[in-house]
Amino acid sequence: MCLCQFIDLKALAHIREHFVLSNSIYGRPRMIMELKEAELNVGERYVGRLMKLNGIRPVRTRRHKVTTDSRHSLGVAANIAHTIFRKS
Repeated sequence: MCLCQFIDLKALAHIREHFVLSNSIYGRPRMIMELKEAELNVGERYVGRLMKLNGIRPVRTRRHKVTTDSRHSLGVAANIAHTIFRKS
């Protein structure tokens, strides 16, 4: 086993541990912060590649919030921009 394989296994063990501890919500950016705290000097793409190859994907916690109501009883608003920005 070469040194690079040892680093792979060590980083992957930390990634899996922190992923489980975070209730499967930590993605690559937060995982990099956790690995730096554990004094593992690994790059962003490297962590992303390890996570992707091992099927570690965070669960999205935010849902899409609808901010418009298209079923209102009001009519369509007049387009006044053409009067303001009309070339003279």
